[in-house]
Amino acid sequence: MSRKTQEEKTLEDIVPVATVEGDVFRLQDGTYMDVLQIVTKDLANMTIEGLQYENLQFQNFYKVYSDDIKIIALNFPKNTKTQQKYFKHKMAHEKNEVYLRELQDQYDNLQWLEKRNTEREYYMFLFARNTEDLHNKQVRIYHNLEDSNQITKISVEKKKQILFSINNMVSKVFI
Repeated sequence: MSRKTQEEKTLEDIVPVATVEGDVFRLQDGTYMDVLQIVTKDLANMTIEGLQYENLQFQNFYKVYSDDIKIIALNFPKNTKTQQKYFKHKMAHEKNEVYLRELQDQYDNLQWLEKRNTEREYYMFLFARNTEDLHNKQVRIYHNLEDSNQITKISVEKKKQILFSINNMVSKVFI
């Protein structure tokens, strides 16, 4: 396959979604797909025992779950609108000049973060021949990872936004 042909593929070519059935996607070939969110943790500041536990949980999952999965990482712009609104409100009602400068610094910092920082989220895609097979796979994944708070369900709307974002990398979503 030529490089030009690879670049011209759209989301419909890669993941040909036909319809949404409940909270899963039925693809054009009749198979089913679901998207789950992997809960991220701050591994750099975790204790050694906690880090070993997290690694063992995923190691156990990969031993038990032998079906195909696809893990995708996406970067999203950081959203600090709520915090900015709070600091604007506090600055509007503050009379102390020293505290007002401190609030302004915090507000400017939030604006800087929103422009230059992103949040990385990880998603697990699973595929199945039919709804029963998909349900069995979901149960096995939840049984192994949900108890340790390593995976979570997401809404259909967020799943649609994730698929849109995969095909349109320059688009902003979740804002």
